[in-house]
Amino acid sequence: MKLITFMGIGPRHETVYRWKDHPDIQTAHFAVALAQWLKPKEILVMLTQQAQNHENWSWMQKWAESQQITLTPIAIPEGGNEAEQWQIFDAMTQALQPDDCVIFDITHGYRSLPMLALLGALYLRLVKNITVTHMLYGAFEARDQSVKPNIAPIVDMTEFLNLLDWVSGAEELIELGLSHRIGKLLSDTHKQLYISKTGKPQFLERAGSQLQNISNALQLAQPHHLAQSSHQLKERLANAGQEAHWVKPFSAIAEKIADHYSHFETQDLATQRELVNWYTQKGHWVQAVTLAREWVVSFICQQILQNPFPERTLREQVEQAWNGYIHKELSYRSKYKEKHGSSEALNNLTVLQAESELLKSLNLQEYLILQQIPALPTLKSIWEKLRDLRNQIAHCGMGRDAQSQPPESMIKDIQQQTQALNQISLEAK
Repeated sequence: MKLITFMGIGPRHETVYRWKDHPDIQTAHFAVALAQWLKPKEILVMLTQQAQNHENWSWMQKWAESQQITLTPIAIPEGGNEAEQWQIFDAMTQALQPDDCVIFDITHGYRSLPMLALLGALYLRLVKNITVTHMLYGAFEARDQSVKPNIAPIVDMTEFLNLLDWVSGAEELIELGLSHRIGKLLSDTHKQLYISKTGKPQFLERAGSQLQNISNALQLAQPHHLAQSSHQLKERLANAGQEAHWVKPFSAIAEKIADHYSHFETQDLATQRELVNWYTQKGHWVQAVTLAREWVVSFICQQILQNPFPERTLREQVEQAWNGYIHKELSYRSKYKEKHGSSEALNNLTVLQAESELLKSLNLQEYLILQQIPALPTLKSIWEKLRDLRNQIAHCGMGRDAQSQPPESMIKDIQQQTQALNQISLEAK
């Protein structure tokens, strides 16, 4: 474990520092109290040129030598302008190695230094996987002067580091519509409270698990599981809200989470089409194509069976009939084109105007498709384009025509087919 501290040049006065269950320590240097409480193996001291020549630094060196503690000076500028502040930021980030455990002492230095330390800590957690165990401020100015010696409190800023995780979780929710991170924060807090024996929450873990279940269902395009999980979410969020004093940022976002997923509680064609739109808006292109294709099958099941979600065997039969009809119609188009050679005639082709060859080739189920599906030309067009898109996605562009459609063109097609789905009426025939 390493301690990062900033060496100030102001006068030092002894006081008693008091923090949690640790023994009181009387010292003129807050970093000394931290070193005795937390036992770092190394102290990294951020030093300006003035600080290097100051008696505070001389005293600190002698103290570290007497305690056999490694003291590493890190030269930094005064921080009087933006360029120098970036130099301080760089010095701090370069001084730490991947996976370090770090304590930040932000007591001394310019007023901008605590902010730099906070931002540096947040950045290093991500890029170097460092663990910031504590970020502390020895509040000498707030000491209790009614007692002798004076007693100074410790301001613990560590929890504010976790605010970045909540910011990240909120971004995930708003931009991607997912709540893995928020769910994990709730679950982790639940576990940490029990491990540290500082609390016994009952509902944080359940709410966290439910949010992760919803996110998994969304990412795997499982609308039925999504509906079940979303239906249970309101109650679990409400219960977790009773324990929000353990997760302060949660209160500000809980209602937004509930509203965000409330649209997916029901299982019907309108809700699933709304989910296709949601996938498209959030940029989940694979899920949008996958669900849009299944939505077409569900729509056909509704028209023929009056049930959009029949049991698997029936659904497969309907899809087989639909595919059979599409295949034969496409086959007939090809023959018609060879026979007539007129693109205009081909474009004006309708099933009812088709030669008897197509009608005779249909089996009973395929004929039902022909008779009972409204907006058939539109639905066929959507299906054919979705089929091509799904094949390109499923085969990762490894087919013979892998270079024929760039990703940006595929995205445009997905958006167009989503809009086309929205034009299909869901009113009963």
